[in-house]
Amino acid sequence: MQVQLLSQACHFIFNDKQVKRETYMSLSGEGVVYIFDCGLDGFRSLGDKCIINSGFATMDQLLDNLRHILAIGTDGDTTHPLYNKTVNTVIVDNLSVYYWDLKLLNSDPKNHEQLGYACKASGLEYYTKLISVLQEIQAKFKCNIVTSSWNNTFEKGHNYSGATDCEATGLDSITFLPQKYLMEFDYLIQKSNGTDTESRIYNKSAGRWIDIA
Repeated sequence: MQVQLLSQACHFIFNDKQVKRETYMSLSGEGVVYIFDCGLDGFRSLGDKCIINSGFATMDQLLDNLRHILAIGTDGDTTHPLYNKTVNTVIVDNLSVYYWDLKLLNSDPKNHEQLGYACKASGLEYYTKLISVLQEIQAKFKCNIVTSSWNNTFEKGHNYSGATDCEATGLDSITFLPQKYLMEFDYLIQKSNGTDTESRIYNKSAGRWIDIA
């Protein structure tokens, strides 16, 4: 399924790197695709229309870099890669890299210093900050917003025994990311390589997944 977004927001849940790459390459339209490569997955072969930004050890660092986009054209900075560019899509790739740190913040916000975070905030507060700044970027540039994560097979990792606070819902069967965060998107799509499950889109009103081609 080729993804066509019209100044909309979508969260993708992936289980395969090649499927992810093909999905990003399928994003069509005029303008630049700006990728925040949180997991250092590369993407150098996606073509000239893609600009890659990477190296965010914490979500604090990610949020700071996202806020820099909002300052383009207002602080005299003409060096930002998006300066004078038409922005098609802003992608925040692989939120799974922050999952376990943010889970520890949920258990005790005092863990922030040990984890390298700037303030005593819960994990859910960080997801709220993220969706807020992404919505500001979308409003400023009239662009698409995409975030992604791996499915919960990845997110379980070797710490799965600690992931006991998830209710058994249609979303939690696929991802541990907060439902409150995911419900802010126009689309929630599980893109699969087809070996374990088909690609699906989440029907928010019905609360269930629907198979797609």
